[in-house]
Amino acid sequence: MYFFLFLVLFCGIIVIILAGLYFTSFYSSLLGAPFVPIEKKYLQEILSLGEIKENDVFCDFGCGDGRVLIEAVKNFNVKKAFGFEASPVPYALSKLNVKRNKYQEKISIQRQNFFDISPEFLSKIDVLYIYLFPEVVDKLEKKVFPYLKKGTKIIASSFYLKKENKDFNIINVKKVGWHNIYVYKKIK
Repeated sequence: MYFFLFLVLFCGIIVIILAGLYFTSFYSSLLGAPFVPIEKKYLQEILSLGEIKENDVFCDFGCGDGRVLIEAVKNFNVKKAFGFEASPVPYALSKLNVKRNKYQEKISIQRQNFFDISPEFLSKIDVLYIYLFPEVVDKLEKKVFPYLKKGTKIIASSFYLKKENKDFNIINVKKVGWHNIYVYKKIK
């Protein structure tokens, strides 16, 4: 009898977790990209392509579970790291991971769509990491990137900026795992 109740409870919990993950993926897809975390084993190599410095302000649009932000603080000792995540489950995971790693002083995560970020904040970013669908990157190029300051670097995983974008120079391209990594620097 107890085994049957345990089995029903266990299956119910699994169904709730799977439904939450499905909702999160669907919701994230509507906003720009599903929650697909980049493998941790590639993070240090990917971020090193951006030549990140200790006094940099680092930002991740669609930060998911916060792993890129944690890597930027842990292994590149950035001054401050900011993440933006609109989907509730990855947002909660990111907050939990930041707290678990004790980086609350250096990492700030907002449950916010990155298209709603103020131009004043955008002008303070030194390094921006993005792992988003091409349609979203195109939209960012028009609505967000003009507010980035000259010298800001963008590390783009898998998807690149339009070739006709004259505001950025490509400074590095490398295949890391199965990801093509593109690093850009704003010149205008």
